[in-house]
Amino acid sequence: MRLLVLTVILASALPSNSIGAIVPGSLPEFLISTGWPPTNQPPQAIAKALVAAKFNTVIWPLDKLEDCRSSGIKLMAEGAHADGVTTLAHDPTLWGYHLADEPKATAFPDLARQVKSFRSADPEHPANINMLCFAGEMLYDYMKQVKPDILSYDHYQWWWGSHSHFEKLEQHRAAALAANIPLTCWVEVNANPNVEWRSETICDPQNAAKIRQSVYTSLAYGVKGIQWFSADMLFKPGSTDLNECGRQVAQINSELAMLGPTLIQLRSIDVFHTPPLPRRTSESQHDHWAQVMGQEMMWGMFKDTSDTDYIFVVNRDIHQRQQALVQFQTAGYGRKVTKVLQLDKQTGKWIPFGNNVRILFVVDLDPGDGQLFKILKQEDAHPN
Repeated sequence: MRLLVLTVILASALPSNSIGAIVPGSLPEFLISTGWPPTNQPPQAIAKALVAAKFNTVIWPLDKLEDCRSSGIKLMAEGAHADGVTTLAHDPTLWGYHLADEPKATAFPDLARQVKSFRSADPEHPANINMLCFAGEMLYDYMKQVKPDILSYDHYQWWWGSHSHFEKLEQHRAAALAANIPLTCWVEVNANPNVEWRSETICDPQNAAKIRQSVYTSLAYGVKGIQWFSADMLFKPGSTDLNECGRQVAQINSELAMLGPTLIQLRSIDVFHTPPLPRRTSESQHDHWAQVMGQEMMWGMFKDTSDTDYIFVVNRDIHQRQQALVQFQTAGYGRKVTKVLQLDKQTGKWIPFGNNVRILFVVDLDPGDGQLFKILKQEDAHPN
């Protein structure tokens, strides 16, 4: 009940042109970023290693702009001042400005002034602030006072507790929708909880499935960027070679690079789960035109600017491969499915899924994995 009340407050109190849908294309590309690279390696070598791992943006001081330019990665600049960025307004290597990480509520008035100043000095590059995952009144106050360009937050579920993962996604998605701004989130590079304070560096034995589940469930909630904490956890000590966790991140990044051009253009419409329901989540209505059945499944519903429908189906289970059955209902809607296309995560191309899919199809999903489908429909002149 408290989540519902706060969602209603956010929707009514914050400026919005289209309540209920993240604005498509409000970021130039899907954000695949990290921050705070190791300081014991040459900056250009680090930047090139990040590009090879399919990152498109890095949080780094402004003086690293030329290193980023020569390496082909964008810079989310730290340490910039609004009165000195006018000349950067048309710089294609600059992604934007990182103003703060996990600020307290007492910093909100100053951050509001900074966001306004940067927006005035350089309207082409967004100001970014990363919020700790506290929602409720703190999130409401942040959105109302600061009016950010983007809602970025972190909740490291494998360090802090998976029981809140979907609750945080629900809350931050609602806030981003209400303000009509993009949502991005942070994911830990290494799911081993002992690495947070650097007491260990061992890669979690289930890391590949855990971080995949974090990423793909977030994608189903409509995030427009994945940010990895942190860059120094990607590499072997004293090197720019990826460690085991870094290689797993790079594999997911390569898939994000294929999914991103489509995801950045989509509007998040709904998110549903199958039982057992995680806290604060919902099942679909029984008469919804698209239903997904299966153990530990969730799916996000999306539309593009042409009103074409998309379904992002994800296996929440990090241990078992699961099968999802996707079924379409036409009675009363007057629109029949004519074709189902699946986005190939290796090529970024749409390929037909199955033969002559009209009513239902089945998809097998590895632990934590997801698939994006485009659902093509036609108007039925004689609806049932």
